[in-house]
Amino acid sequence: GGIGMMFLASMLGRCAHTLPTTSLTLNVLLFDPVPGNLVMTTRCYGSCLPILTSTRSMDLRGAVHLRRVLALYPYQPLPDIAFHAPILCRYPSHEGLEVEEDVCMGCHQGSLYMGSSLDCLSSYLRIRGFLEECGCTLDPTAEQGIVGSWRPDERRVLGIMDDLIAGMPSGRDKQTSSRRIAHSPWFDKLIVRHQYEPGIGLLNKHHEQLRAKCGGKDGASGGGEEGDLEGATGVGAPRYLLEIVDS
Repeated sequence: GGIGMMFLASMLGRCAHTLPTTSLTLNVLLFDPVPGNLVMTTRCYGSCLPILTSTRSMDLRGAVHLRRVLALYPYQPLPDIAFHAPILCRYPSHEGLEVEEDVCMGCHQGSLYMGSSLDCLSSYLRIRGFLEECGCTLDPTAEQGIVGSWRPDERRVLGIMDDLIAGMPSGRDKQTSSRRIAHSPWFDKLIVRHQYEPGIGLLNKHHEQLRAKCGGKDGASGGGEEGDLEGATGVGAPRYLLEIVDS
């Protein structure tokens, strides 16, 4: 779905002379778009093999109808033999375009089930929120019929995120770190989970947004005053446990 949407955005951009940007607006949510190519193949042969899905899809500079993009990347890597490296795109620079890239919990489609894990709960909130913010009308009766009592609450998800970060210093996985290689125009980006440091106070950008909206644990935001997000991190430490970094 994500790769197909990238192809569609580029195709529509090539039709801009007959389909002006005043007639069409694209809001795109990309959830772990994976082209199925090895990064080594794209890196070594992408310039001479334009038929590669990775090469054909990663450059969206011609997608002039884009107005908002939310691209989400689960941090857990699969073995290289799975051909599962995602794409970090090159986006247009036109005025009014809003692009947000964030790293989330889980492993690819495993984050999209109706499970009780933070992976699934936070993905549902993020996707649902994006749809509503972009003007989609969700039928509450149909939604209730599908998700029932499972539907997560923002404060519940925020509490799980806060507890996860608060429990890191004494947790068994505080030394855990990972890196997930990705296709990108300059092959200079990685999707990472940092090894925990005492100054890390936020799981990811979504965690930060929920704190700003709902307030942190017990009404505080990362140990500071309510809404004081700067108090969530320490000097020299990464701001987020999960993020996209320069390789």
